[in-house]
Amino acid sequence: MSKLIEINSLSKVYRSGKDRILALDKVNLTVEKNTYLAIVGPSGAGKSTFLHILGGLEPPTQGEVFFEGINIYRMKEEQLSLWRREKVGFVFQFYHLIEELTVAENLLLPLLLKKGEGKFTFKRIQDLLQYLEIEEKVNAFPSELSGGEKQRVAIARALIAEPEVLLCDEPTGNLDASSAAKIKLLLKRLHQEREKTIILVTHNIELAKEAEEVVYIKRGRIFS
Repeated sequence: MSKLIEINSLSKVYRSGKDRILALDKVNLTVEKNTYLAIVGPSGAGKSTFLHILGGLEPPTQGEVFFEGINIYRMKEEQLSLWRREKVGFVFQFYHLIEELTVAENLLLPLLLKKGEGKFTFKRIQDLLQYLEIEEKVNAFPSELSGGEKQRVAIARALIAEPEVLLCDEPTGNLDASSAAKIKLLLKRLHQEREKTIILVTHNIELAKEAEEVVYIKRGRIFS
Protein backbone atom coordinates (compact mmCIF):
# COMPACT_ATOMS: atom_id res chain seq x y z
CA MET A 1 0.00 0.00 0.00
CA SER A 2 1.06 3.59 -0.57
CA LYS A 3 0.88 6.55 1.77
CA LEU A 4 -2.34 8.59 1.52
CA ILE A 5 -2.20 10.92 4.54
CA GLU A 6 0.71 12.13 6.64
CA ILE A 7 0.20 14.30 9.70
CA ASN A 8 3.15 16.06 11.33
CA SER A 9 3.19 17.77 14.77
CA LEU A 10 -0.47 18.71 14.56
CA SER A 11 -1.76 20.95 17.36
CA LYS A 12 -5.01 22.80 17.89
CA VAL A 13 -5.61 25.44 20.53
CA TYR A 14 -8.95 27.05 21.32
CA ARG A 15 -9.34 30.17 23.42
CA SER A 16 -12.26 30.95 25.69
CA GLY A 17 -11.75 34.33 27.26
CA LYS A 18 -8.38 34.09 28.98
CA ASP A 19 -8.43 30.28 28.98
CA ARG A 20 -6.31 28.28 26.55
CA ILE A 21 -7.70 24.84 25.65
CA LEU A 22 -5.28 22.41 24.01
CA ALA A 23 -7.47 20.10 21.90
CA LEU A 24 -4.62 18.41 19.99
CA ASP A 25 -1.01 18.23 21.11
CA LYS A 26 1.70 17.55 18.48
CA VAL A 27 -0.09 14.61 16.85
CA ASN A 28 1.77 12.51 14.27
CA LEU A 29 0.06 9.87 12.16
CA THR A 30 0.42 8.16 8.78
CA VAL A 31 -2.51 6.54 6.96
CA GLU A 32 -1.95 4.21 4.02
CA LYS A 33 -4.36 3.90 1.09
CA ASN A 34 -7.19 1.38 1.53
CA THR A 35 -6.81 1.43 5.32
CA TYR A 36 -9.72 1.11 7.74
CA LEU A 37 -8.69 3.16 10.79
CA ALA A 38 -10.69 3.72 13.97
CA ILE A 39 -9.91 6.47 16.46
CA VAL A 40 -11.34 5.92 19.93
CA GLY A 41 -11.17 7.85 23.17
CA PRO A 42 -13.24 9.60 25.82
CA SER A 43 -15.55 12.52 25.12
CA GLY A 44 -13.60 15.76 24.76
CA ALA A 45 -10.36 13.97 23.87
CA GLY A 46 -10.04 15.73 20.50
CA LYS A 47 -11.42 13.06 18.18
CA SER A 48 -13.86 15.22 16.21
CA THR A 49 -11.43 18.14 16.09
CA PHE A 50 -8.83 15.82 14.60
CA LEU A 51 -11.26 14.52 11.97
CA HIS A 52 -12.36 18.03 11.00
CA ILE A 53 -8.76 19.16 10.52
CA LEU A 54 -8.02 16.02 8.54
CA GLY A 55 -10.94 16.76 6.21
CA GLY A 56 -10.01 20.40 5.58
CA LEU A 57 -12.90 21.80 7.62
CA GLU A 58 -10.86 23.53 10.31
CA PRO A 59 -7.23 24.72 10.18
CA PRO A 60 -4.73 23.56 12.81
CA THR A 61 -2.97 26.00 15.10
CA GLN A 62 0.30 24.44 13.99
CA GLY A 63 1.49 21.37 12.11
CA GLU A 64 0.94 19.94 8.65
CA VAL A 65 -1.57 17.68 6.90
CA PHE A 66 -0.30 16.10 3.70
CA PHE A 67 -2.76 14.34 1.37
CA GLU A 68 -1.06 12.43 -1.45
CA GLY A 69 2.01 14.55 -0.78
CA ILE A 70 0.21 17.91 -0.88
CA ASN A 71 0.03 20.16 2.19
CA ILE A 72 -3.69 20.95 2.17
CA TYR A 73 -3.44 23.97 4.47
CA ARG A 74 -1.10 25.73 2.07
CA MET A 75 -3.91 25.75 -0.49
CA LYS A 76 -6.00 28.85 -1.12
CA GLU A 77 -9.55 28.59 0.26
CA GLU A 78 -11.05 27.97 -3.19
CA GLN A 79 -8.54 25.18 -3.85
CA LEU A 80 -9.21 23.65 -0.43
CA SER A 81 -12.96 23.72 -1.05
CA LEU A 82 -12.47 21.96 -4.40
CA TRP A 83 -10.17 19.41 -2.73
CA ARG A 84 -12.84 18.61 -0.12
CA ARG A 85 -15.50 18.09 -2.80
CA GLU A 86 -13.32 15.76 -4.86
CA LYS A 87 -11.29 13.86 -2.29
CA VAL A 88 -13.30 13.58 0.94
CA GLY A 89 -16.69 12.14 1.86
CA PHE A 90 -18.08 13.08 5.29
CA VAL A 91 -20.52 11.04 7.40
CA PHE A 92 -21.79 12.68 10.58
CA GLN A 93 -23.74 11.42 13.57
CA PHE A 94 -26.87 13.44 12.80
CA TYR A 95 -27.13 12.78 9.03
CA HIS A 96 -27.55 16.46 7.94
CA LEU A 97 -30.01 15.55 5.17
CA ILE A 98 -32.16 18.32 3.69
CA GLU A 99 -35.70 17.53 4.80
CA GLU A 100 -37.39 19.25 1.83
CA LEU A 101 -35.51 17.10 -0.71
CA THR A 102 -36.00 13.45 -1.65
CA VAL A 103 -33.27 10.87 -1.23
CA ALA A 104 -32.29 11.23 -4.90
CA GLU A 105 -32.21 15.03 -4.63
CA ASN A 106 -30.03 14.87 -1.49
CA LEU A 107 -27.56 12.71 -3.44
CA LEU A 108 -27.60 15.06 -6.41
CA LEU A 109 -26.29 18.01 -4.43
CA PRO A 110 -22.60 16.97 -4.30
CA LEU A 111 -22.67 16.19 -8.03
CA LEU A 112 -24.04 19.60 -8.98
CA LEU A 113 -20.70 21.05 -7.91
CA LYS A 114 -18.67 18.71 -10.13
CA LYS A 115 -18.31 19.42 -13.84
CA GLY A 116 -19.21 16.72 -16.33
CA GLU A 117 -21.12 14.55 -13.85
CA GLY A 118 -24.64 14.94 -15.22
CA LYS A 119 -24.59 12.26 -17.90
CA PHE A 120 -24.40 9.22 -15.62
CA THR A 121 -25.86 10.79 -12.49
CA PHE A 122 -29.16 8.91 -12.13
CA LYS A 123 -27.64 5.51 -12.89
CA ARG A 124 -24.94 6.19 -10.30
CA ILE A 125 -27.61 7.03 -7.72
CA GLN A 126 -29.58 3.88 -8.54
CA ASP A 127 -26.50 1.66 -8.39
CA LEU A 128 -25.31 3.11 -5.08
CA LEU A 129 -28.71 2.88 -3.40
CA GLN A 130 -29.01 -0.70 -4.59
CA TYR A 131 -25.60 -1.52 -3.13
CA LEU A 132 -26.71 0.04 0.18
CA GLU A 133 -29.99 -1.92 -0.01
CA ILE A 134 -32.29 1.11 0.05
CA GLU A 135 -33.07 1.47 -3.66
CA GLU A 136 -36.82 1.53 -2.92
CA LYS A 137 -36.31 4.77 -0.94
CA VAL A 138 -35.06 6.79 -3.92
CA ASN A 139 -38.12 9.11 -3.94
CA ALA A 140 -38.73 9.16 -0.18
CA PHE A 141 -38.21 12.22 2.01
CA PRO A 142 -35.97 12.02 5.11
CA SER A 143 -39.03 12.23 7.39
CA GLU A 144 -40.20 8.92 5.90
CA LEU A 145 -36.97 7.08 6.76
CA SER A 146 -35.80 5.27 9.88
CA GLY A 147 -32.58 6.38 11.59
CA GLY A 148 -30.62 3.56 9.99
CA GLU A 149 -32.00 4.40 6.54
CA LYS A 150 -31.10 8.07 7.02
CA GLN A 151 -27.54 7.10 7.84
CA ARG A 152 -27.35 4.89 4.74
CA VAL A 153 -28.50 7.85 2.66
CA ALA A 154 -25.86 10.00 4.37
CA ILE A 155 -23.23 7.40 3.50
CA ALA A 156 -24.50 7.30 -0.10
CA ARG A 157 -24.22 11.09 -0.29
CA ALA A 158 -20.64 10.87 1.00
CA LEU A 159 -19.78 8.24 -1.63
CA ILE A 160 -21.63 9.62 -4.65
CA ALA A 161 -18.74 11.80 -5.88
CA GLU A 162 -16.32 8.85 -5.47
CA PRO A 163 -13.98 10.38 -2.88
CA GLU A 164 -10.55 9.01 -1.98
CA VAL A 165 -11.35 8.78 1.74
CA LEU A 166 -14.48 8.44 3.88
CA LEU A 167 -14.38 10.34 7.19
CA CYS A 168 -16.99 9.20 9.70
CA ASP A 169 -17.76 11.06 12.93
CA GLU A 170 -19.68 8.76 15.32
CA PRO A 171 -21.66 7.16 12.43
CA THR A 172 -23.62 4.88 14.79
CA GLY A 173 -23.93 7.32 17.69
CA ASN A 174 -27.57 8.19 16.97
CA LEU A 175 -28.79 4.69 16.09
CA ASP A 176 -30.38 1.80 17.93
CA ALA A 177 -28.40 -1.44 18.30
CA SER A 178 -29.94 -3.13 15.23
CA SER A 179 -29.33 -0.15 12.91
CA ALA A 180 -25.82 0.33 14.33
CA ALA A 181 -24.98 -3.30 13.54
CA LYS A 182 -26.08 -2.82 9.91
CA ILE A 183 -23.95 0.31 9.52
CA LYS A 184 -21.01 -1.57 11.04
CA LEU A 185 -21.32 -4.30 8.40
CA LEU A 186 -21.83 -1.75 5.63
CA LEU A 187 -18.62 0.13 6.44
CA LYS A 188 -16.70 -3.14 6.48
CA ARG A 189 -18.14 -4.07 3.08
CA LEU A 190 -17.22 -0.69 1.62
CA HIS A 191 -13.65 -1.17 2.77
CA GLN A 192 -13.31 -4.78 1.65
CA GLU A 193 -15.34 -4.78 -1.57
CA ARG A 194 -14.79 -1.23 -2.80
CA GLU A 195 -11.36 -0.73 -1.23
CA LYS A 196 -12.41 2.50 0.44
CA THR A 197 -10.05 4.22 2.84
CA ILE A 198 -12.14 4.81 5.97
CA ILE A 199 -11.21 6.85 9.02
CA LEU A 200 -13.79 7.01 11.79
CA VAL A 201 -14.01 8.29 15.32
CA THR A 202 -16.32 6.40 17.64
CA HIS A 203 -17.28 5.51 21.19
CA ASN A 204 -18.61 2.18 19.88
CA ILE A 205 -16.00 -0.44 20.72
CA GLU A 206 -17.75 -3.10 18.59
CA LEU A 207 -17.55 -0.78 15.58
CA ALA A 208 -13.88 -0.01 16.27
CA LYS A 209 -13.09 -3.74 16.37
CA GLU A 210 -14.02 -4.01 12.67
CA ALA A 211 -11.17 -1.66 11.71
CA GLU A 212 -7.75 -2.91 10.61
CA GLU A 213 -6.02 -0.39 12.84
CA VAL A 214 -7.16 1.31 16.04
CA VAL A 215 -5.53 4.30 17.72
CA TYR A 216 -6.47 5.84 21.05
CA ILE A 217 -6.68 9.56 21.62
CA LYS A 218 -6.53 11.06 25.10
CA ARG A 219 -5.92 14.66 26.14
CA GLY A 220 -5.16 15.56 22.56
CA ARG A 221 -2.48 12.94 22.01
CA ILE A 222 -2.63 9.74 19.95
CA PHE A 223 -1.42 6.33 21.11
CA SER A 224 -1.24 3.11 19.10
